[in-house]
Amino acid sequence: MAMLQSIIPIEIVYFSFNSPGWSISTEFFFYFIFPFFLPLVLKVNLRNALLVIAFVLLAYFSLVAIFPSNLHHSQFYISPIFRVLDFFIGIILYLLRSYILPFDRKDKLIQIMQPLSILMLALFVTFHSQVDYVYRYASYYWLPMSFVILSFSFDSGFLGRLLAGRLFVYFGEISFGFYLFHWLVIKYLNLASYSNSLSVNIALVFGITCLLSIVSYELYEKRCRRMINKIISVKKIT
Repeated sequence: MAMLQSIIPIEIVYFSFNSPGWSISTEFFFYFIFPFFLPLVLKVNLRNALLVIAFVLLAYFSLVAIFPSNLHHSQFYISPIFRVLDFFIGIILYLLRSYILPFDRKDKLIQIMQPLSILMLALFVTFHSQVDYVYRYASYYWLPMSFVILSFSFDSGFLGRLLAGRLFVYFGEISFGFYLFHWLVIKYLNLASYSNSLSVNIALVFGITCLLSIVSYELYEKRCRRMINKIISVKKIT
């Protein structure tokens, strides 16, 4: 209930009930530190920011080497203490985007960045088996995913405009529900021993998870959003 499971380095705790739920616990931690974290980031100049990033990366990889291997998953993949680096990268990407926005040749730059970012991600995925899992679960994808997120944060370019279409936007809106439901669907369908065909299994998991995500979004998430907006608007009026 308190959403603190990701802090506890015991698998039966941080993966309790619905395994993907650990990420919500981690995000709660990010939301809590955000008001304290952002002013510090905005005050740091480029030179100091690069020094801080270099120090943090050195500390991170040093700790990976020092920590016992049996704690790698619970700490470097699950724990918000270390996953806060992902949150910090997100803030840096936002600042980089603000620098690119006024650039005169922004559209041409983005048209080059988008296919390159996909190519980079594909290369990283291709060679992922050559990388130790402790890095593969977290830091290995920092660079390609940052490039993808930054490139597609703009609506410019053919690929960007394609993904800004109504269907893709809707899939994006239900995606978090998809992430939360998919493991429960897999878990309970496995208990039912529903099929020996891989293609049938994938189709069933995808279809049922999509349906649950749509129902959750339409009947729960949108209603909660409207209720929260109504509360905020009432407070602004008063």
